[in-house]
Amino acid sequence: MSYFSLLNLAVKPYLCRISIAVAVVFFLGACAPDTDTAATGTVEQAPVFTEESWKELISDQCSSYFDGCNNCVRQPGQDIAACTRKMCAEYAEPRCLDVEISATDEPEPQAKTVEYQCGDSARFIAAYGRYETEAKTIELAADEVLLRDSQTGEETVLTREQAASGEKYLNGDLMFWASGDDAMIKKGTEALYSDCRIYR
Repeated sequence: MSYFSLLNLAVKPYLCRISIAVAVVFFLGACAPDTDTAATGTVEQAPVFTEESWKELISDQCSSYFDGCNNCVRQPGQDIAACTRKMCAEYAEPRCLDVEISATDEPEPQAKTVEYQCGDSARFIAAYGRYETEAKTIELAADEVLLRDSQTGEETVLTREQAASGEKYLNGDLMFWASGDDAMIKKGTEALYSDCRIYR
């Protein structure tokens, strides 16, 4: 047997072992996690809200808000609020429920006239968007309503204000409130027209 044959027989096992070792190292290196990503990557945590979170997230000027569990109403700037009494194991994100209409995106008012008949058979008209008679036309803003007393013929424009429920319009001490088919008119603490419903 030649010298080269003997050398080949002696070296070949070592070459095989080296090849296997290199293959294993390469395989493990390919499967290993990126240490830079593992070191710097962070898992974003979902925010956690509590029964006190609304105090930081709700503006003092918000009069109607969701505290993460219950719906609440209050006078703007006041800490005391009237809330529903639902029990919650987890709190959602608090948010203000006030509807704010800015002058830049104010919707085009839709003209409509609604007639109400009250408990004492008195009637009045509530006009939205536009009030028209044979003698005149009055254009109304989206947050305005014109009331016409069918008994006296008196006409008054009122402006919408925040309300816990329904729609409330004010002009001085005159207040018009409507919700669905129901409505009422008060002047100060006196109810001018009550138990009023849409007349059809």
